[in-house]
Amino acid sequence: MFSKKSIVLLILVFALWNCERDDICAESTPTTPRLIIEFNDINNLENSKAVRQLTVIGIDENGNDINTLISRTNTNEVSLPLRIIAEGVTNTSRYKFIRDADFDMDDNPETASNTDIITITYLPEFVFVSRACGFKSIFNSIGINSENDDSIWILAEQLNTDNVENENNAHITLFH
Repeated sequence: MFSKKSIVLLILVFALWNCERDDICAESTPTTPRLIIEFNDINNLENSKAVRQLTVIGIDENGNDINTLISRTNTNEVSLPLRIIAEGVTNTSRYKFIRDADFDMDDNPETASNTDIITITYLPEFVFVSRACGFKSIFNSIGINSENDDSIWILAEQLNTDNVENENNAHITLFH
């Protein structure tokens, strides 16, 4: 009735017909955004100001280092991941911001680095993107608190938005 060629061709047609474009998540698809923090000059609030030799370390609830996210970089902006514990409850991410991190290479206390701890609170929400991409998280009700050591370098903070839904603009501005 059917030749072997016809059967193979028919199977190939059905296989290709059942493939959907949605089976692969495109790189351009928005995924869970990172928190964007910019640094500005405390003396001229609109001017960007780079932090010298910035290191950012994620820390747990007990103050123990989890991982180094940024290491000894001169920058005026960072993007950081937010930890997700559970949806619908307040989650917390804590970071050590170390300015002049290269100064810790000697034992001279006058040339020590300067560490401030920033705590970010938020309510994560899971949003369905597509069958191929699954879910992404957005972060609502953003809050910020800074803890400083004896020599403060982060002098003020400003929330630029209540929610983190994309990476288009800075969510928080830190002044130094």
